Amino acid sequence: MISFKEKQLELIQNLGDVMYFSYDLQRVNRLAKTKQKELVKNAENFYIWQLEQIADNVVNKKSKIVLVAGPSSAGKTTSSFEIKRALKKRGINAHVVSMDDFFVNKIDTPLLPDGSYDFENVTAVDIPYFKKFLKDILAGKVANVPFYDFILGQRTMLTPMKVKDDEVIIIEGLHALNPVCMKGIPKQNFYKVFVAVASNFCIGDDVVVHPKQIRFMRRLLRDYYKRGSSVSSTVEHWRKVVHGETKYILPFKPEADFILNTTHLYEPLLYDKYLQPVVAEHPTAPEIKELLEIFKHTGAIDEKFVPQHSLIREFLP
Repeated sequence: MISFKEKQLELIQNLGDVMYFSYDLQRVNRLAKTKQKELVKNAENFYIWQLEQIADNVVNKKSKIVLVAGPSSAGKTTSSFEIKRALKKRGINAHVVSMDDFFVNKIDTPLLPDGSYDFENVTAVDIPYFKKFLKDILAGKVANVPFYDFILGQRTMLTPMKVKDDEVIIIEGLHALNPVCMKGIPKQNFYKVFVAVASNFCIGDDVVVHPKQIRFMRRLLRDYYKRGSSVSSTVEHWRKVVHGETKYILPFKPEADFILNTTHLYEPLLYDKYLQPVVAEHPTAPEIKELLEIFKHTGAIDEKFVPQHSLIREFLP
């Protein structure tokens, strides 16, 4: 008899990688008590399996440019380098470029009604420059890769890049699937990946953890432990991020050739330990209250079982 996991993989293959999965949180909690190592290993293997599928598709379609988009804290950057690693195993060298480096200078960045910068708006990208970059790459010319200094709020240097005929370029960023950024460039050159936290955690028929909450947990952890941001500033910015992605990022998800689900089924059990002391700083925000409710239902898992190369390490202290 076919196993549930095998059936999931079969569905993914047959339906073009658009399946969403709900994880049974109570069962995950039980497995965390008796089979922590296996629980983590299975989650990591599922993520790696998807990366291998993407690499195979890029090779088979002979795509020159891999576009990797997705909302904040979905895991775009780490996944892009993992795709690069998977392509290397197949004998293909790949270059990774961030669309963040193609932002316009801060003085030209669109503003939100409150006067803050709207980086979720596609016009925050220097689209003419980005398109010229793509055309130069496809023509086999030397293209200049900018570097955007977020402290100064401007591009500070250009690095020449030439992608050989047998190489691939991976471009990751919030707006990598927005058609306005690729208008006039033949579609056959692209392989499009949308990176998403795409699984719920349920108890019975009730959704206890929504994908957006997983991303919020990731964002809180990364901002607090690795970027020195306060919880209050992350909460305030998160609200703007969610509003912006609804308008400028999520509508282009159907453009993707592959939806990479970065949900790791042990995540809520791991984040509990690190988030509890962090969110205590700002317990009254509605988003924080929701997280505190989630923690009432999650078990615990030991970080030592999480591989050093795991995407989840991007969000841990």
